[in-house]
Amino acid sequence: MAFPEFSRSIHLRNRRFYVFQDSDVQYDLIIGRDLLKDAGIDILFTKQASTWLDIEVPMRPRNYWTNENILATLQFEPAAVSQAAAESFSATIIQDAKYKAADLDEVVSQQTHLTIEQRNDLSQALLSVKRLFSGKLGTYPHKRFNLSLKPNAVPFHSKP
Repeated sequence: MAFPEFSRSIHLRNRRFYVFQDSDVQYDLIIGRDLLKDAGIDILFTKQASTWLDIEVPMRPRNYWTNENILATLQFEPAAVSQAAAESFSATIIQDAKYKAADLDEVVSQQTHLTIEQRNDLSQALLSVKRLFSGKLGTYPHKRFNLSLKPNAVPFHSKP
């Protein structure tokens, strides 16, 4: 489980979450006090905000989470979260990417649901673009891109 308004790269683990939809329930999300306490999430009604890992987000009005608002939230630039803060409860920071070459023969052999002929076809297809699995970062040769960074921007990566 993640709270993307706080951080897209921190996930709560070892918890059971239930998803349901009921028109009689007036809340978009119900979080138990045990989770709030264990994770260190503070609900500040006087400020109409919630804080977690020194990040504050405003409370949202009822029925705020439309598809448009969900997409806008997922495109925000999250604040930096320290490793020490994240380790203060059962959360996981996404580690730096590790690039290593894929063993294409091993990948093909693990596809036991495929017939021998299908595995041979898969092997040929993968070998025809073997450089994609070299474990090295590549470049896109067809167009140049320019990215303008905000001053004092802190680089981060997360799962899509």
